[in-house]
Amino acid sequence: MKRIPVITVLIIAASCLALGQTVVTKPEQGKPKGEKAVTKPEKGKPEAEKAVTTPEQGKPEGEQVVTTPEQSKPVGEKVASTNSAEQAVRQLYDELVGAYAKNDAAVPARIFADDFTFTNPFGEVMTKEQRIGQIKPGGVMFDSYSVDDVNVRVYGDTAVVTSRATLAGKRGDQVLSGHYRVTSVFVKKGEGWQVVAAQSTPIAEQAKK
Repeated sequence: MKRIPVITVLIIAASCLALGQTVVTKPEQGKPKGEKAVTKPEKGKPEAEKAVTTPEQGKPEGEQVVTTPEQSKPVGEKVASTNSAEQAVRQLYDELVGAYAKNDAAVPARIFADDFTFTNPFGEVMTKEQRIGQIKPGGVMFDSYSVDDVNVRVYGDTAVVTSRATLAGKRGDQVLSGHYRVTSVFVKKGEGWQVVAAQSTPIAEQAKK
């Protein structure tokens, strides 16, 4: 009779141990499943990052759309600036022409730069002071002085003016009446423009025709 309880106890203990191992083992075996369940979103995380990266890659396209009007803006500014410069230079040139006709040296004294040089029809290179001395009464005496075919070209802070001058006058015993091709170079200094160089070349009789 005593052997039966002992055997029963052993059987029950073995069953419990077996059942305990099974209960414990199943969650342990199930744990990798849980880990796999956690791992799947980890694997899916780069996909989320890719979803975030996609608009980042698309961002330069938005920047290009914004950049296009920014690049076109200076073009309009350059056009407006060039037109304004042409008008300013043309106005100064007209003042010089009017001053020559009246032998008024005050205007060229203001518009000529200090390092101004003039190459006259005789090939002589003159300084600002020498040229102004010619324009004053007692220098070159103009009976008339007019220009046509005036062309103003602006290159940033430099402008080139070409024209055809028709004049009647003389310098001492030298007769200067005739037609001339005149080139004047203006440079922007500060807020204004000044002439730094000019040249006058007689037009040959054949070229006049």
